[in-house]
Amino acid sequence: MSSDAAETSALAPLGREEYIEQAHFFKALAERLRENAPAQEVLASVREEVLATTKLPMAIDFLLAELRHAGAFGAAMSRLEHYFTPFQAFVVQEAENERGRFMRITEEAHGRRNTIIIPSTGLDDFMSAAGEVIQSAERVPANS
Repeated sequence: MSSDAAETSALAPLGREEYIEQAHFFKALAERLRENAPAQEVLASVREEVLATTKLPMAIDFLLAELRHAGAFGAAMSRLEHYFTPFQAFVVQEAENERGRFMRITEEAHGRRNTIIIPSTGLDDFMSAAGEVIQSAERVPANS
C-alpha cells in the first residue's frame, strides 16, 4: 500500500498535504480579497505559494482560466467539487432578471446544493443580520 493510499479514506479522499494546501489557499484568498486585491492577482500569487507536489496548482490554474474567461470563478469551483468536496463552497453571484437585481448564495457540500436568493431591496437587512450572527459567534468560547 502506498503512503498516499494510507493517508486517504472515504471521509478524506485526498492526502493530508492536499488539505493543508487547500486550507492555506482559502485563508489567503479570503484575506487578500477582503483587502480588495484583484482576484486574478490573488489566484496567480497563491498558486506560486502552494506545493507543486499537490494537485492544487492545477485546480488554481482552472479557477484562474475561468476567471479570465468568464469574469468569475464560482462556476469553476462548482465543477471542481470532486477536488474540494471536504469543503463547503459558497458561491455568491450578483444577477438580474425581469423582477430586478438580486444576490444568489449557493452552498455546495457533499454533492448537495442549497440556494438562497436575496433581492437587492433586502440586502441591507441581510447584511445587518449576518453581522449580528458573526458578532454573536465571536463572543462564544471556542470550546462550547
